[in-house]
Amino acid sequence: MAEVIVTGGSGFTGSRLILKLLSEGHRVIALARSEVSKAKISGLGAEVRMGNLDDFLSIQTIFKEFPDAHLANIASMGFGSGPNVVKAATESGIKRSLFVSTTSIFTSLPTSSKPVRLEAEYAVKSSDLDWTIIRPTMIYGAPGDRNMERLLRYIKRSRVALLPLPGHGQALQQPVNVYDLIEGISEALFSTKAIKGEYNLGGPEPMTLKETFETAALAVGNRAHFISLPISPLVKGAQYMSKIFGKSPISAEQIQRLDENKNVSIADAIRDLNYQPRTFKEGIEQEWNLICQVMPDR
Repeated sequence: MAEVIVTGGSGFTGSRLILKLLSEGHRVIALARSEVSKAKISGLGAEVRMGNLDDFLSIQTIFKEFPDAHLANIASMGFGSGPNVVKAATESGIKRSLFVSTTSIFTSLPTSSKPVRLEAEYAVKSSDLDWTIIRPTMIYGAPGDRNMERLLRYIKRSRVALLPLPGHGQALQQPVNVYDLIEGISEALFSTKAIKGEYNLGGPEPMTLKETFETAALAVGNRAHFISLPISPLVKGAQYMSKIFGKSPISAEQIQRLDENKNVSIADAIRDLNYQPRTFKEGIEQEWNLICQVMPDR
């Protein structure tokens, strides 16, 4: 069994990866930057080291303690800490490392996070590490996800669930179930075939935004009614709310992304990682069942 250092271990994906690694008998050391994160990671059963990814010396000290460990960097690479993690791992003697990026780097929109993520990926690929890059699509599949749970609850509690369809809802989506993502990450982390590999992890096949919403509605046993709306007024409305109230239920960027095709090829992951993702229908029904167990009154 291996020693595995996990960053982002208190998050939605990272916490579930920790549980999987522990169930397989690995020793897991996870970084925490706050007492809240420390408590959550400890509760999962992993060892905790206090560290801040923005503080190079902080993470280098931790990494030097485990030079033979595998590194699973699940923390977002969109905040600028990616190069820090790469440098600390390299100078600490760590070789095998996996970095979770995102398929949003393929967006054609001028997002502020894209250059940061691309810089992080460049640092990874330019390093001497035995690296792997995993790029998930939109992640869903369990209570607490930031994408589908709010939609499911809204459809369920609404007598008439009205859902806006930016651009008529024809843009392609390919959501990935968090448990399929974790299987892919775990497989890649311990596979020599995955070294120097870049893998997009999404669902088995793309579907339109409208089909995604319809499938979610079926999962909760309610009907959804759709209103096709042009993108421009929706974007301006979100910008106005952010300006006046400081935030919007959905950002202008998120609205624009809903009208952008987000389908990817998962062929490399199928070939190298034995990646076999569940359908969105299966995954969203399973998520709703889990939500009902956690919150029976929904």
